[in-house]
Amino acid sequence: MRALFFYPQVELSYRPMSAPLGIMSIASFLKANGHEAFISTDVSSAKRIRNSIRQYKPDIIGVSVISFKFLNNAVLISKTAKKMDYPVVWGGTMASVIPRLALESNVADFVSFREGEQTWLDMAEAFDKNETFENIKGLGFIKNNVYVETGQRDLMDLSVLPKLDWSLIDVKKYFTASYGCKRSVHIYWSKGCVGKCTFCYNVDFNCSQRRQRPVSVLIEEMKYLIETYGVDGFEFTDDLMFANPLQLRELCNAIIENDLHICWTGYERIGIINDPEDYALLYKAGCRCLMFGIETGSKRIQKNIHKSVSEQKMIDNITECAKAGIIPLTTFMMAFPDETEDDVRETIDLINKFDHAIGVLNLLTPQPGTQIFDELVASNRLKPLNSLDQYARVRWGDKLYVNTSNISTKELYAIANYYSLKGMFFKNDTSPQKHFFDTVKNVFGTMLNKGPVEFFKLGFHIAYTFASFFTLFLHPKIRKKYGLFFD
Repeated sequence: MRALFFYPQVELSYRPMSAPLGIMSIASFLKANGHEAFISTDVSSAKRIRNSIRQYKPDIIGVSVISFKFLNNAVLISKTAKKMDYPVVWGGTMASVIPRLALESNVADFVSFREGEQTWLDMAEAFDKNETFENIKGLGFIKNNVYVETGQRDLMDLSVLPKLDWSLIDVKKYFTASYGCKRSVHIYWSKGCVGKCTFCYNVDFNCSQRRQRPVSVLIEEMKYLIETYGVDGFEFTDDLMFANPLQLRELCNAIIENDLHICWTGYERIGIINDPEDYALLYKAGCRCLMFGIETGSKRIQKNIHKSVSEQKMIDNITECAKAGIIPLTTFMMAFPDETEDDVRETIDLINKFDHAIGVLNLLTPQPGTQIFDELVASNRLKPLNSLDQYARVRWGDKLYVNTSNISTKELYAIANYYSLKGMFFKNDTSPQKHFFDTVKNVFGTMLNKGPVEFFKLGFHIAYTFASFFTLFLHPKIRKKYGLFFD
């Protein structure tokens, strides 16, 4: 079987997207098992999509929908392919939580749930035997006007996967400036997280399990990227970089022993790395930024979202991280259901205690497939969206489409804008502003590569977004109320 995977683009995106690791893994797995697989990112128009289909002549087309921000382009890809009489399969995080809507909207013939490597291999083998897909686990489809699911597939043992075939994509297209490097690419070691956070897709999608690829495979992949493309850094997309210190030491020692000499970043949970020597080892192995999802300073909200960690543990971990020379980036959220002004003040107080950390404060947008979403729907406080167009219009993580907190939307935006501005110009001994200017240079390079029309569209969008941050100064009462002042 010949499979062509499309990686949709986000409208008005001024940063290089992450390399399409999910469909790269599926395509690499298919190729390792004797099938043909290709990836196209040339998706800006129906004409370009048709050209890719004619070039690769696939038997079946896959579309990656890992974010609702992909929806408009994913629909264009699918409609273009279906007009050419090709079967279309949607997959990815977001496709897995709205499968029926995707199928009933007639943009997909099948939806592949959760991770897709084994499901796609089963489809390829069934196709070659001229057999139906209807008995393959992990699929959803419409039959005789009835929605059908074939049953949940067990999570894979990642050790059976081959290393990613990076020749499937133009690697340099995904270079980005990151902490300590200028040619960083995204990569992954593990899938899933042990957390049970009520706002996160992971509980359902990965069953709150973390699985990892063999370190030897990861190191081989990193070496290939360094030697072949001149990569000098990696941004790990893992939901949880390390579930225990032993995993940390295994990876760091392997990086050091293989003389990779790279910088890298990753996501971590508070309470897992507690030994100062482990932070020193991380730095020696090239770690330059660790992102910690703290979410809230309110003990009440922490309990509600299943993320209770002592404040002292947070302070200790962030402090040791910074002492080692690694930039701690702490992420928080507001607009939780029934969140009060006192809860928000506790969050602001906690952010301000982390002198050596970059604080990022986002707005909660409840997503399908999460406990918070289901609870709000069950209590009639949130009406599910009923079309792909409605999902595509939501600014996930940026704008509120529902506010179930006890705080005014105006105040929430003002507080978020304050921390956006503060984070842009964050500076301490381990975080020179050079990184900020490297990022700006990287953004403009990306914009220029999109052509003059897109350059001006993106330029206007960036200017509008940046200007919106300064609306904070139009609300002096809110600034005074929450202590939103600059040194």
